[in-house]
Amino acid sequence: MWRGQLALRKPSAKPDRAFNKGMLAGSVALLALLVVNTGLACWNTRQMHEDAGRVAHSHEVLGLTGDVLLAMVDAETGQRGFVITGEDEYLQPYSAAVRRLGRLMELLKGKTKDDDRQQAQIKSLEGLSLEQMGLLEEGIARRRISGNEARAYLLTGKGKQRMDALRDLVADMEQKEFTLLHEGERRSHRAYGIAMMTGLFGAILALILTGILARFLQRAFLARRAAEEAIRQANTGLEDRVKERTMELRKTTDELSRSNLDLEQFAYSASHDLQEPLRAVSGCVQILRRRYQGKLDDRADELITHAVGGVSRMQTLIDDLLSYSRVGTGGKVLESADCDQILGKALANLEIAIVEAGVVVTHDQLPVARADAVQMTQLFQNLVGNAIKFRGPLAPKIHIGVRRDQANWVFTVRDNGIGIQPEYFEQIFIIFERLHTRAEYSGTGIGLAICKKIVERHGGRISVISEPGRGSAFSFTIPFNEVSP
Repeated sequence: MWRGQLALRKPSAKPDRAFNKGMLAGSVALLALLVVNTGLACWNTRQMHEDAGRVAHSHEVLGLTGDVLLAMVDAETGQRGFVITGEDEYLQPYSAAVRRLGRLMELLKGKTKDDDRQQAQIKSLEGLSLEQMGLLEEGIARRRISGNEARAYLLTGKGKQRMDALRDLVADMEQKEFTLLHEGERRSHRAYGIAMMTGLFGAILALILTGILARFLQRAFLARRAAEEAIRQANTGLEDRVKERTMELRKTTDELSRSNLDLEQFAYSASHDLQEPLRAVSGCVQILRRRYQGKLDDRADELITHAVGGVSRMQTLIDDLLSYSRVGTGGKVLESADCDQILGKALANLEIAIVEAGVVVTHDQLPVARADAVQMTQLFQNLVGNAIKFRGPLAPKIHIGVRRDQANWVFTVRDNGIGIQPEYFEQIFIIFERLHTRAEYSGTGIGLAICKKIVERHGGRISVISEPGRGSAFSFTIPFNEVSP
């Protein structure tokens, strides 16, 4: 068997491996840093968001406390105007301030519900507001009764004391909120600075990773181009070698075909040319037998018998050899053939043997195939004849079946005869190979070789499956072709 070897010079892979390992380790480290940096950036962004919420909350609380104080001032101003003038129009700012004050207190409670300290201050603010509103209501009621009494009530200074207490409480609340506000703003600025640093650091890491990846891809691209070039050169050399070898194989195949043809022609010519001298020898031996059989001694009779038997076997051998050579040289063109009719002719040729052996022959409906009808008749006749010859002690049965297997018809000739040992499955298809002596079974050992040659001429294959004492199944294939019956 021809084997082509192509040696390619390759540079040492150790530097590349070390470089790749270093690149991989550096990339992993940078990627880990980038992941940590991204996590820190996410955490810092969340802190910024929370700080911004706290700052916004402080602004809202400050706005609401200022609005509460402003509403109290408006209410006090309206009440004083009414007490001094007695005109109801001054009560409009008072009434609006009272309504607004209730909404503002509810909003403050909602905004500070999660802060117990602020809730306590809101409760104090609400208590002072209610006391102040009670004083204002009392002043309004006194004015409706007597202007002098109402003015005297104002001069007691009770309302001013409550308002001063409200202002002090609101101022204290605002101071604490301003402290929280400034602290939140400081945290927000600090988080912003950290975010800027982590963003810059992440950008630097991303640039470094991009550079490493670009370098790695560049080396990989160059290595791939070098490998492709080496493969291209190798393929070119291999194609040249394949073409050279293909030409050698084609030349060898042509020579083998010519040799096989010459051998077939030789076998045909030899077997044909031997017919005439063999007939002459056979005629002479027959004359000797008729004239001198029983007239000479026993030794002479034995020699004459051997001579007659040898000539007869030689005649049979030459006839079989001639039949074998004619498979390749004397075959007809393959054409549409009804295999049912072909099998019928083969069984008709074997009718006497079938009747004498008491064989029961059955078969499937066989198809129409593209074949040489004469050779197919010989094929079926040889296989069925072998099944009759090598029958066992049971009542002989032979079945010819067929099935479709992809692109082939698969024919099977199955019997219940003596069977074959597995080690002889290939040997029995070789010309002149026999498994039994002539005393046991007649024949030249060429029948199955002819079967194989016929099947191969039709583009198929033949094989056998058997078990000693349980019969044999000879299968052969014929390519399936769409033919008209």
